[in-house]
Amino acid sequence: MSNPKYVDDFAYLGPHIKDRNNLMRDNDFDSSNNYQQSDVVTILTNLGAIPDYTARKFHLSHNFAVDFMGFMDEYKQQFEENNGIKWQYSNEKLLDRYMTFKRTRESFQREPRDEKEGGMVEMTGK
Repeated sequence: MSNPKYVDDFAYLGPHIKDRNNLMRDNDFDSSNNYQQSDVVTILTNLGAIPDYTARKFHLSHNFAVDFMGFMDEYKQQFEENNGIKWQYSNEKLLDRYMTFKRTRESFQREPRDEKEGGMVEMTGK
């Protein structure tokens, strides 16, 4: 959510905003949960990066944030049990493996045939 366009389009106010709960209003009479609107936006815009295990289980309900974190904790524990390594968002080894993967695929470069937007793109081996 560091992209200002997303912030404007989705009216996102992150947890770093002081008293953000006072700046938001939702459709219920409980003013203590107004911040959840922005938390829902964060989850939904990042849904592609959320493990399937968690995405399939959590529901957007009153306590969705608590449920979401609980399902992520379950996923992390099962990941460690199944793979013998601790689950991490990212680490240097993962980034190195990803960059190696990208380099091995760069033998095929995209070259535009013309300068027009939406023009034909040809895959060529180099």
